Amino acid sequence: MASLRLFVALDLPPAMRDALMAAVRAVGSALPGVRWGRSETLHLTLKFLGDTPAERVPDVTEALRAVLGDIPAGRFAVAGFGTFPNPRRPSVVWAGIRSGTEWLTKVAGRVDAALTPLGFAPEQRAFQPHITLGRVRQGTRWPTEVVRVFEAERPFGEAAARSAILYASTLAREGAIHDPLAELPFRQS
Repeated sequence: MASLRLFVALDLPPAMRDALMAAVRAVGSALPGVRWGRSETLHLTLKFLGDTPAERVPDVTEALRAVLGDIPAGRFAVAGFGTFPNPRRPSVVWAGIRSGTEWLTKVAGRVDAALTPLGFAPEQRAFQPHITLGRVRQGTRWPTEVVRVFEAERPFGEAAARSAILYASTLAREGAIHDPLAELPFRQS
């Protein structure tokens, strides 16, 4: 039985991807130990489902279509950098959400609730909307002057979210490859 590594996400407009990648190029050399993502893989994750039997994809898609079709389309703006868990002991470098967090949190909550009856574990942590830009090599420590990169509130643009996407992710040497399996439209007002 084949399985797919699934996640639900919002795509980003090309101008936002370009702005994010320009910022990565500008600060990337100041942040050692980071494996940066590629423009075509940048997205805002609503829920990571993990390894899922391929035959479950239609049920997942149906559950998501039902719930997301009732949510009005929304907008969000992206600005600034951050890290998880913190800049002194980073594991992920991300771009933050400046506006639209309430809408994004509502959408993520509805996705989570729709998939729980299908056997997907509900999220235990509060949803923190962000765009992962890079993953930091374990044990990397940055000096104070490097940490200052995260103090600037750089704007990266605004996005209109008209649909979410169910993706299959394949891990490859050059980075993850994301294949869209289903587009899941929001209600258009």
